[in-house]
Amino acid sequence: MPFYEYRCKTCNEVWAVMRGVALRDEPIECPECRGEGERILSAFSTVGSSARAAGGADPGGSCSPTFG
Repeated sequence: MPFYEYRCKTCNEVWAVMRGVALRDEPIECPECRGEGERILSAFSTVGSSARAAGGADPGGSCSPTFG
C-alpha cells in the first residue's frame, strides 16, 4: 500500500498517510486542525542511475565486471 502526502487547505500542515490507490483522492481530515486536506505531489527517492549520474558510487547491482 503506497504512502500519499496531503496538505491542509486551512493550516497548510503536510502529512503522509498510507492509503489504497482507490482512496488516494478521497477527502481526508487534517490531523492538526481537522480541516480538509488535499493530495500533493510527493518527491521520492531512488537508488541507482541517479547516484551514478551525479558522480556518486555505484550502489551495486551492476553486472559488468570491475577491472583494476
